[in-house]
Amino acid sequence: LTGATPRIGNCNKRNPKTKMAIFGITTRYVWFAVPIGGYLVGKYLDDQETLRMTNFRDKSMLYGGKVKPGDPPSWP
Repeated sequence: LTGATPRIGNCNKRNPKTKMAIFGITTRYVWFAVPIGGYLVGKYLDDQETLRMTNFRDKSMLYGGKVKPGDPPSWP
C-alpha cells in the first residue's frame, strides 16, 4: 500500500465536492424532489378526503339543518 486513499464516490477529479450521480440524479436534486413530492402526495390525499366528505354534505342530523331543493350547499 502506498498510503494514498482512493476517492470513493467522486466522479469529477477536478472538483472533489461533486458526488457520483445515478442517471444524472445527484443529492442536490433529492433535497428538492423529496419535499416537493411529499407536498404533492399530501395535496392529493387531502383532495381525495375532501371529495369523499362531499358525500355527507348537509346530511348530518346535528349540523345539517333544513336545506331546500335547489339551494346551494352549505360549504363548497
